[in-house]
Amino acid sequence: MKLKFPLVLSFAIALSLTAPSAQAAVKKPSAPTITSVTSSAVKKGLVDVVVSISLPSNNGGSKILGSQVTGSGKSCTISATKTSCTLKGVKKGASLSLKASSKNKNGFGTNSSAVKHKAGGAAYSAETRTPTFGTTTTTATGFIVQISNYDAAWTWAGTATASGTVAISATGLVTVSGVAINTSSTATITTTRSKYATGSASVTATSVYHPAFGTPTSTATGFTVQISNYDAAWTWAGTATASGTVAISTTGLVTVSGVATSTSSTATITTARTGYLGGSATATATSLAKLTPTFGTKTATVYGFTVQITNYDAVWSWAGTATESGTVAISATGLVTVTGVARNTSSTATITPTLVGWVGASATSAETSLTTLTPTFGTKTSTATGFTVQISNYDAAWTWAAPTVTSGSAAIDALTGLVTVSGVAASTSSTVTITTAKSGGWTGGTATSTATSLATLTPTFGAKTPTSTGFTVQISNYDAAWTWAGTATASGTVSINGSTGLVTVTGVAASTSSTATITTTRTGWTSGSATSTATSTS
Repeated sequence: MKLKFPLVLSFAIALSLTAPSAQAAVKKPSAPTITSVTSSAVKKGLVDVVVSISLPSNNGGSKILGSQVTGSGKSCTISATKTSCTLKGVKKGASLSLKASSKNKNGFGTNSSAVKHKAGGAAYSAETRTPTFGTTTTTATGFIVQISNYDAAWTWAGTATASGTVAISATGLVTVSGVAINTSSTATITTTRSKYATGSASVTATSVYHPAFGTPTSTATGFTVQISNYDAAWTWAGTATASGTVAISTTGLVTVSGVATSTSSTATITTARTGYLGGSATATATSLAKLTPTFGTKTATVYGFTVQITNYDAVWSWAGTATESGTVAISATGLVTVTGVARNTSSTATITPTLVGWVGASATSAETSLTTLTPTFGTKTSTATGFTVQISNYDAAWTWAAPTVTSGSAAIDALTGLVTVSGVAASTSSTVTITTAKSGGWTGGTATSTATSLATLTPTFGAKTPTSTGFTVQISNYDAAWTWAGTATASGTVSINGSTGLVTVTGVAASTSSTATITTTRTGWTSGSATSTATSTS
């Protein structure tokens, strides 16, 4: 038997009806902010007052439809999302207490804080100056930090936690002090300004025991410096650049050594103590500079030698000693003269410079004294009848033979060693021969000097002295063997003293320039001339 089961079909009809989503309740907007109030120019005793706002941060869930400003019986409206309106015709000097509010579809919200404004007076701005800071630098009693947006138009003040006190410099540097070591302190800096909103910000740092230093004193191998806040309860250590080594005494004196002369070195000093934050600081100085003498070519003499210090500096003090019983003299130009040495004997001069704040290093120069004295000469000066020349190594202890000349005659001044050659014709060369001699094992020497006599005598002049009718002037190379004459401009007349060579110009008007032309003549010579100009007195 075949059973048949009825097919039961169940239709579930689900009707899903979507109800409108619940809308968030719309509230009134929060208060706007009055950002500025300004008055127009006065016209017939009245001003227009412009009030600007910033729209509410919370519109209450619905767009802002407008705003209004009220105060002291006056009001103005601001449409939609605009941000300013004008109170017209306000009496100059009227005191206004202004408030603003904004509306959405539910109406006006709360009023802003009141802003006081005197019509026609100074503008109001809600601008504020919120301090911003640079990097803090910790100190043993707090810290310092620069206000990076400092503006002196604002008034700055501050307080600090952990018993700290705050000082703010004219450049905006904040110094927190009075804080115990290893203690965190927070400085709160505020800004105020008339007609502006107050601002503030905080900065925090922990005090650290950093070394502080006095003034470094340079030494030949580094420098010394006192730790001005030294405390023996802390452990102190240090390193130095430029191959320097650091030693710290029980009184806090830092000594840096091992540095080359004239070299900068930086010492880094650290502090450490159980339970405290360690600090560090640096001190930099340059070691003393050094002067080591250097020498030019040596010239042997019969009693020693001479040598020039090539790096001579008169700012330094110079001294010297010499071996073999030698004595040392150093001239104002740095010429070293060693004397007192036996003939044909080597002597070593040790030269030492000294100067406060510098390092003087010694250097030596050695030479062997001569067994003979060969004349040496200075600069030759030609004259009308020959020339003169100085024997630069003249020594009266020697015998100086009567000089011989190829033309003219010659003489040696027994006191000074000045050789004078005379009797030579104009423009003629003459050679003088000088010979030395001395008993006791010394060898004599010979040397010559040659020069050409002048072809003419050109006048040279000394200082001029103005007079009421001209001037006077001395002919500095006057020689009575010549004939002297002169003329003068500006109606002047010239007279020349035949004994002294004094030129006198007369006949010139007061305060007038005159030029005297002086001529020289002599048989067998070429005439010479030169001029001298001066202005007569008034």
